[in-house]
Amino acid sequence: MQEKRRYVRVKPKPEEPVEVQLMGSNFIDVLYAKDISEGGIGIIVEHDFKDYDIGGLIDIIITLPKKKTFKVKGRIIHKNIVNNHLFGVEFVDISEQNREMIREYVKKRLEEESI
Repeated sequence: MQEKRRYVRVKPKPEEPVEVQLMGSNFIDVLYAKDISEGGIGIIVEHDFKDYDIGGLIDIIITLPKKKTFKVKGRIIHKNIVNNHLFGVEFVDISEQNREMIREYVKKRLEEESI
């Protein structure tokens, strides 16, 4: 089976989670990333997520371990309530500086995983 993803994604270390704050038209949530790439982020929601709509735009504040917090705009592209309430968000508006921060984080995690 061929991987269709455009970007490599990595899972954060359990002891160094990636915090994700979501802000939509009628909600705000503080959650943690399941995985992240420079193109998007997978997020686990422990509760029902009736306020999250496929295709809906949300503001996301991301805090990478030991890095400055930054804001991006994302689009919810899928959700899977069977798998611990997982949903995926594609970044639709992200500065090159913030994309580079994620790129460096992904590279570091890949290096750590290969050790």
